Amino acid sequence: MMGVPLVAKVRGWLSGRSSLEVDQMRTSEPIRLPEEIRGAEGRWVALKDGKIVAVQDTPSNLYAYLHSRKVTGTTILRVPGEEEPELVGLG
Repeated sequence: MMGVPLVAKVRGWLSGRSSLEVDQMRTSEPIRLPEEIRGAEGRWVALKDGKIVAVQDTPSNLYAYLHSRKVTGTTILRVPGEEEPELVGLG
């Protein structure tokens, strides 16, 4: 049996909030990025042992870079821009 779709869960969570709370979430202060990843906004980074080991423009380029250097055990993520919304696609 499949669980409740994520969108339904989020809508349910939002429905329990007042419109003021939802408006405050939409207008919250942007996230301030840690100094170590500033300059990588909008790019993909690989972290290992808490340190950045690679930065690339696309996840496929990052994977190829790591693979070519036989780097394993990394966490890969996209660094958001400071002005990007935290929550997207609930439209």
